Amino acid sequence: SDAWLEDREAREKSFSVAAFEDDYLAAQHVLMVRQNGAPLAFVTFMTTDLNTDATVGVMRHLPGASPYAMEYLFTQLALHLKAAGYQSLSLGMAPLSGMGPTPLASSWHRLAGLIWRFGGKFYNFRGLRGFKNKFAPRWEPRYLAASGSISVFITLADLSLLAGGWRS
Repeated sequence: SDAWLEDREAREKSFSVAAFEDDYLAAQHVLMVRQNGAPLAFVTFMTTDLNTDATVGVMRHLPGASPYAMEYLFTQLALHLKAAGYQSLSLGMAPLSGMGPTPLASSWHRLAGLIWRFGGKFYNFRGLRGFKNKFAPRWEPRYLAASGSISVFITLADLSLLAGGWRS
């Protein structure tokens, strides 16, 4: 995980994706790809008590791994879950997707659209959406609501804390 984060010049996040934390990982199922016996990539996933639905958690691969390693891993996960009788697999969120310009868009909506388009240095919004789109998911919107200007800043500050933005 450290090599993966270092390769991306990134920090651990914990809001839109799960975080690499010992207690969290210990409670998850893990699917791993090995190459010549050595770990190459893994994904954690959670399942419901009824064993009908699953969702992806932490995903990592070593720097220099084939660009297809994660596609292979996700395909194997989906096939494994289907064979076990699961009905759905959630690939998680694609933050700020769908924030395109519209004539009646608020200033906040336009700002979010710009962050999605040009914020790749801080978070690969477009790459994450593109990767997940390869699996033809059924996208479901998720919204945050805040009234007034001050509430928006408080909500964004809370999100930053959840995403690890203010950790030292």
